Amino acid sequence: MTLDFGYFDSVDGDRLYDADTMSRYFTGIISRGVLQAYEGGFQVTEAIKPEDEEDEATETVTELPVAVQPGKAYFSNGKWVTNPYAHNVFLEAPAMTLPRIDRIVLRCDRTYDERNVSIVVKTGVPDPAPVPPELISTEEIEEMSLCQVYVDPEATAITQDKIIDERPNNSVCGFVHQLFEQVSTEELFNQYDAAFEKWFKDIKETVATTTLIRQYSSNYYTMNKDFGIDNPAKFKLVNI
Repeated sequence: MTLDFGYFDSVDGDRLYDADTMSRYFTGIISRGVLQAYEGGFQVTEAIKPEDEEDEATETVTELPVAVQPGKAYFSNGKWVTNPYAHNVFLEAPAMTLPRIDRIVLRCDRTYDERNVSIVVKTGVPDPAPVPPELISTEEIEEMSLCQVYVDPEATAITQDKIIDERPNNSVCGFVHQLFEQVSTEELFNQYDAAFEKWFKDIKETVATTTLIRQYSSNYYTMNKDFGIDNPAKFKLVNI
């Protein structure tokens, strides 16, 4: 039987660990997703305005920026990514007549030529009833959607109301949470209940027996007193 374990000091190269082994440390401990309370939580917002915005406003729109805030995220295979500062990413120019829905995703690519994590803009198809692009989820590539962006025809900028936050949606992203299930106390309390019921039953039987003995003793004493017998031990029943 072969066990996967770690980590121990290497002696003459007998304990060597690769990137996948290091990543597996996180699997089973935390879920995949975005760390909600870390920096800006990878939230996508309106674009960071450039200093020369007034000059650019007169130009033809060739791309639409939005900003990705700082954050940290984990993938299901234990790979992780940190965005240290907010920066703009750019959507393609809008269609002339039809709306579309784009997606901004975190992509973990384990293929040999890539081996990285990146922020990717997935461009949707213009349509009267647009739908967001599908996410990739294979053994080699995993995508988590940060948001959908509704791109109106001839849009000149993306406002916050056009950005649909998908980070809370566990089916496409989710926020990181611990995977330790709380220990069930149901069985323990069932044992407590059973022990209490047995104890209470025994108490009731003891109390009932004690009450009966006291009642019998009281009646016996009263009877002896009525017959004028000072010493009940000397009293004997006589058949008449």
